[in-house]
Amino acid sequence: MSLMKANPTWLTDELLERALGLAWFVLGDRSDTLDAVRWAVNHRDAALALQDKRIKQQSRSRTKAILSEDHVLQRYLLIACERQAKKRRERHHVIPITEEDLLVWWQCDVVQRSLDNSFHLTVAQWRVLHRYETRTARDVFELVLRCEPKDDDQYRRYKARVLSICVPQFHPFVQKEPNGP
Repeated sequence: MSLMKANPTWLTDELLERALGLAWFVLGDRSDTLDAVRWAVNHRDAALALQDKRIKQQSRSRTKAILSEDHVLQRYLLIACERQAKKRRERHHVIPITEEDLLVWWQCDVVQRSLDNSFHLTVAQWRVLHRYETRTARDVFELVLRCEPKDDDQYRRYKARVLSICVPQFHPFVQKEPNGP
């Protein structure tokens, strides 16, 4: 069975090997890994076309991420892995899920939902995954991007938004603490 619809010239053996390695790390299942890589490879060109269109339209937002071709593949691979992981979580009574599986899926899900914007990615990494204080995340964002500062409430709102999306996805495995995270 072929991995792709066609044999794209951009897909080198090294890139394919890296894609398979990432999918295997996230999913740990041969069939799911192959399905995820196949889906990501087949959707990469459309994603690049959308990004090119967005760049040409000169979006008002200066914090939109512009991804290289390899990073677009990586992003779509994470999307595909998240879809496969969600299917496995839904049938967890049939396929055992380990704590390690959940940890990897949680991190991928939080990051994947935040890749569209550097502010969102900063909040996801610094506030959700690593639980740094709002002030620390704000200092990092302002230092790295040198852009207009955002107030603390914006950081808190986005963290709450990410958690409100991700926590239900992982129910019953993950629950939000009353005063945290």
